[in-house]
Amino acid sequence: MKNALNSLVALFSLALFSCTAAKVGVPAQFASQADHMKVKGVNGFTINQSLNFGPYITGEMKRGWDFSGKWQASNISFRPEDQIYKFFNIGLDNKTVRERNKFQFAIRDGKLMADVFAFEESVEKGRVIKTATLLGEVEQRNSLDYSFSAAIVPYNFATKQPWKLVISSSYDRRKDTARGLMDLPYAEEAGYATDGQETISIKPLRIDKVTTKSGKNTNVLGPAMLSGYELRIEDGVIAVVDILEPSIWIYRELDQPTRMIVAAIGSSILLKRKQDVNNE
Repeated sequence: MKNALNSLVALFSLALFSCTAAKVGVPAQFASQADHMKVKGVNGFTINQSLNFGPYITGEMKRGWDFSGKWQASNISFRPEDQIYKFFNIGLDNKTVRERNKFQFAIRDGKLMADVFAFEESVEKGRVIKTATLLGEVEQRNSLDYSFSAAIVPYNFATKQPWKLVISSSYDRRKDTARGLMDLPYAEEAGYATDGQETISIKPLRIDKVTTKSGKNTNVLGPAMLSGYELRIEDGVIAVVDILEPSIWIYRELDQPTRMIVAAIGSSILLKRKQDVNNE
């Protein structure tokens, strides 16, 4: 039931965002010391797709076949709570949905270049409750395991160690502490990039307010919406990736090789198929 209501809320949110502006939260002090680069090429046709921002340009995107598979079958259970459904002629199905895709591209800034090989996968398990009412079928998500990983291989950097990028999210209904309709489901999230010596932590950014055309702030309908990612080294922000208005902010004082790695990370994030997986 909650999934169906969330879908309805999402439709209202879509109508709201069509006449409002939603912006990623960028720390003011960081913004004054960073280069803000709008990314062209994220949306639109994916044939011969390439990105362009600041001094960075990607080669033609090469995507593998997208895989999507769904398995659904009647739930066979002798638990008392499940037998109640049978008494009221309510059908229960188990459902598993698997999705995965991969892509690769090269990125360069005129001097440095790197290859990126990315893989994305999600496995969702749940139940389908089939009723003879107006609700019809209602889906219940029990678990969702999502992972996005990429290998970033530099060519002519001072260090030629490859970087590993990981963004993951794991939802388990049994651990979910969200009770209200507008609460974001609880999920265990992790994000980082490392070459074995340096580590960049990647933190999701969410917003609960948008600005109307008249300049008035209003609350987001539903749970807080994913707006981008913050990249940090130790205690300092080095970059922000905005997925709503595709752009990348990079700290101006970073050396060129590190900026290239950050640009590759930002490009990979913008190109992944799924974004706000826990709020769909």
